[in-house]
Amino acid sequence: MRPDDCDIMNLTALAPIPTQRILAWQSLRPPPDLVKFVLNTAGIRGILLNRRNIPIMSMPMESMLLAVNSNFLVFSVSSDDMMGQSFASLVPTVAAAESPIGLAIFVMTFRV
Repeated sequence: MRPDDCDIMNLTALAPIPTQRILAWQSLRPPPDLVKFVLNTAGIRGILLNRRNIPIMSMPMESMLLAVNSNFLVFSVSSDDMMGQSFASLVPTVAAAESPIGLAIFVMTFRV
């Protein structure tokens, strides 16, 4: 079979993949909505439980940002729109700006 004759959608002729392994692996994976829900719930719970310690409170915010970022990416791919991916590229910028602020608060809090 020449590469010119290959259909881009029919790649199984070039490299047959055992489908039983793929199906077994996919059955062990949790659904993405559940993962995002757990990340967001853990972030909210962490913020509510750590009301006094502001630097520690920024870590659950990071998990919430991760959940929001994955939501942007999943819905962007599913709706075939680039807007979610552009927002997802801005989330690490916000997280990078949040880290020095948390470090400054940490230094000012524990300055001797």
